[in-house]
Amino acid sequence: MNQEFAGKVILITGAASGFGRLLAEHLSASGARLVLGDLNESGLAEVASALPAECVWQACDVSVESQVQSLCHSAEERFGRLDIAVNNAGIATPAKPLTELSEAEFDLNIAVNAKSVFLGLKHQIPMMLKQGGGVILNTASLAGLVADPDISAYVAAKHACVGLTKAAAIEFGASNIRVNAICPF
Repeated sequence: MNQEFAGKVILITGAASGFGRLLAEHLSASGARLVLGDLNESGLAEVASALPAECVWQACDVSVESQVQSLCHSAEERFGRLDIAVNNAGIATPAKPLTELSEAEFDLNIAVNAKSVFLGLKHQIPMMLKQGGGVILNTASLAGLVADPDISAYVAAKHACVGLTKAAAIEFGASNIRVNAICPF
């Protein structure tokens, strides 16, 4: 069994399904100790119960600072550190022209796809500064680099995710904290 991440403490948001779930399964099989968060508490419990490595999990609304802070602190409380954070939670509302987009839909995209990245960075970076470094990976999107019609709120939020990633990388790179984004389709 590959133990590439043996002993590493890795936090993943959006871990109950999709990329977050697959990442949790792979990293756990590679020896990582995991801190998992998602709104879908039953899905999260299912994922956590199937993992071979030690993990802690909790329901987490990534758009609420106190919940993001609590998730980050659970890494420190349980494992004493945070080596890698994956800010993966995200949503996509139904496609529609910008002029038909509601304020609530726009706000939801910004809260879950951009504000959550800010909140993750805000609470993950101080932990990593104390221990001398770490890695943060933000799940953006190709929509964070280019635009398509009918997904303007998503495009705006993912552009913000990319911008926050670049700003944090520049600000904390010299402190041995590597911040990157992936931009899948």
